[in-house]
Order: sequence, then structure tokens, then C-alpha cells
Amino acid sequence: MKHLRNWLGPLAIAALALVLAHCGNGSGTLAGIGGTGITTSGTITALGSIFVNGVEYDTTQSTVKLNGSSGDASALQVGMVVRVQGTLAADGIHGTASSVEFEDSLTGPITNVATPGGTKKTLTVLGVQVEVDSTTTRFSGTRFTGLAIDDVIEVSGFYDRLNDKLVATFVKKEGTFTNGDSVEIKGTVKTIGANSLALDRSSLAIDASSSLLGTVKVGDFVEVQGTLDSGSAGPLTATGIESKQEGLGSEVENASLEGIITDYVNDSDFRIDGQRVDASQATLNPSGLSLGDGLRVEAKGPIRGGVMQATEIKQEN
Repeated sequence: MKHLRNWLGPLAIAALALVLAHCGNGSGTLAGIGGTGITTSGTITALGSIFVNGVEYDTTQSTVKLNGSSGDASALQVGMVVRVQGTLAADGIHGTASSVEFEDSLTGPITNVATPGGTKKTLTVLGVQVEVDSTTTRFSGTRFTGLAIDDVIEVSGFYDRLNDKLVATFVKKEGTFTNGDSVEIKGTVKTIGANSLALDRSSLAIDASSSLLGTVKVGDFVEVQGTLDSGSAGPLTATGIESKQEGLGSEVENASLEGIITDYVNDSDFRIDGQRVDASQATLNPSGLSLGDGLRVEAKGPIRGGVMQATEIKQEN
């Protein structure tokens, strides 16, 4: 731009700026021009493009993955927890997504429905306690009042370790259970047996061959794919075990992360959705916010050596 000014007059400069302002995503956002890189994880709160953690991301040129397979942005739905990589415009509220990835928390049949009252229900799915809320959970192919035993559902949400439950932000009905149905579940490996393993967040028995267990260690965060051949209550027969990354990574210049605080020791040592966080220097919103296990928040800041150095922590509803 320095050399352009040597020969373009003021009128030409203004015209060039006008052209650039209309490039990009059609909403005034400059796609990759003057933006900063960002990696973010959070709930889709609106469509049109997608809105995640208060930013509207243009997805026109995005690559989209849905549970590991190539997909289309039109399949993204409000309530899904997604990971977005892209650029953030200078205004801080618009961005351009280069990639959007959705992975469910689990898919399986409902084996119990408890209604404690109010707007909430607790479902048991693959031995996991799943909390749904008629006011905050988004539903596809079913309704809050229609959830029933043997419905096979896909769930996206945040795990609340303090209360040992998956707080669902999105629930999609896939069908009705029959023996042999494929299912999947994520969790941290708690124990490993000769031909079995157990996950921290599930009471479901999981049978697995020694070949599948060969590289698995206690403490690994994994996704287990398998089948239910003897009824919806299990056991689950594993057909695949895949290591998964918790959090956003070890080195990220600009990160935004939504989730539930777990493993809280103090303000400089806790986790959000598996990502270690140091919020000792963070601005808290609201100002009197008291951090602790079970609190749903959005955190912003760089990640250094696997720890987010949070500059801001905002309470989410």
C-alpha cells in the first residue's frame, strides 16, 4: 500500500478502499484483509452465516466437517457446539471461517427419562446423564415433550464434571433403537481390563478387543464407536477407539472458548472443556464473578504451552 500511494491520487485511493470494503463476505467484513487469526469453540447461536461466541462468521468459503466427514454449511444448526478457525475483523464481531468442525458428544438410545420438574429433564444415554432444557436446548426431529425411551439421539453439549452430567445444547433424533445399532461416546479412560474399558462419565460396560486396547492408556480422552447387540442398556461392543484432543491446542495466538469450568483449584488453575486455563489476570464479566466448578463461561486469550492465558472471562447463561 506504501508504493501505491506514490502514484495513486486521493480519489483513486478512496475508490480502492470502497472496492475492498465490498469484497469478502458481503456484510462489510474484510475476508482475510486486516483480520487476525482466531480459533474458537462454542455453541452456534444463530444462522445466516454462523454466530459463535458473539461473532458472526462468514462460511461461504469454509470447509465443513460433520462428525469427521465432509459436509456443507447448510447442515449446521443452532445449538451445535463447533470449532471454528478463521480470521477476525477489526470490529471484533465479524469474521471469516476457513473451517468449521462439528463433533457430537454422543449418539445412542435413551434408556431412562426422569422429569424433576420445571423446564428440565434428565435422560440416560449410553450410561451418561444428559440434561435437556426446554428453554435452552435446541431440538431437531423431536421435541422436549416427545423424548422417549429407545429414541436414538445425537447430543452436543458441555460436560459438567461437578454434577456428573452432559448439559445438552443440541439434540437430534436419529431413529428408534434396534439391536445392532451403531453408537458412539466420548470420555476419559478410567480403567482398562483384559478386554474392556470404562469411561469417566459413563456407567456403560464397554467390551473391546486387545487389538483395539493396544495403544489406549488410562487418562486418554477418546471416542469409542461400537454397537449395542444385546439391548439398549449394553454392553457396548467397541469397533473403534480414537484419541481426541480436548480444548483448542497447545499454542494458539488468539482463542475463544465456551464451556463449563471443571477441575477448579483456583483462578489460575482450572479447565474449560478440557482446556487448561489461567485466569489470574483476566477481566471478569460481570465484575464480581466468582469462578468455580459448574459455571458456564466464555474465555478469551492466547494459549501458551497448553494453558490459555485468559484476558477475559464472561459468564454465560
